[in-house]
Amino acid sequence: FREGVFTFTAPMAACNLAIWVLAEIAGGWVTARIARRRSAVWAVAGLLGIYLATVHLLMYWPRFPWWYNLGVVIPSVPAVLLGARLADRGVANGDRGS
Repeated sequence: FREGVFTFTAPMAACNLAIWVLAEIAGGWVTARIARRRSAVWAVAGLLGIYLATVHLLMYWPRFPWWYNLGVVIPSVPAVLLGARLADRGVANGDRGS
């Protein structure tokens, strides 16, 4: 291991990317259910996108493979918006939750 460099196998990285996307979808779903306002979802998506872009494109770029950094940043905003759309679809189908 080199100092300051994270090392992991490609399958570990792929699983981690999948977990990132699932967590972002869940975050969008929870935001949409709690806030019930589209502007809140956009705010969360924007803040998450800015944060991940700053961390992975500026700070972590030399530490992780390029494809991993882009794989974290690029789907972040669409995944949050997808989660919100899934929450809206559940409400439209009569799922009011608790």
